[in-house]
Amino acid sequence: MSFDLLFPLSYTARRMCRKIAAKTHAQRMSRAPSMVKEKEKKINLLMLGVGSILTSMVVSGLILGFIVDWWLETTPIFMLLFLVLGFVGGMLKVYKMLTHPEMF
Repeated sequence: MSFDLLFPLSYTARRMCRKIAAKTHAQRMSRAPSMVKEKEKKINLLMLGVGSILTSMVVSGLILGFIVDWWLETTPIFMLLFLVLGFVGGMLKVYKMLTHPEMF
């Protein structure tokens, strides 16, 4: 079974990264070399930020869910709920960062 079939969201994220890379490559050909290096650094930092934001939102959802479960003395209902909410929120933030990189 293919990795893309198991994780379709990662395929979408990679496809968006390829679109951004193609767009920046076309822009790179029309600019001075010093501007090209500056733009490449900005894209690399954006990709680093994408991974950090997604990870931090999922982990924070997990921790908040654990605290709420501990406080209410319930089974891990809230931990799973906040984990899913953190993942969905992280994916929305990543999508926004990759589709509008000039905002960040």
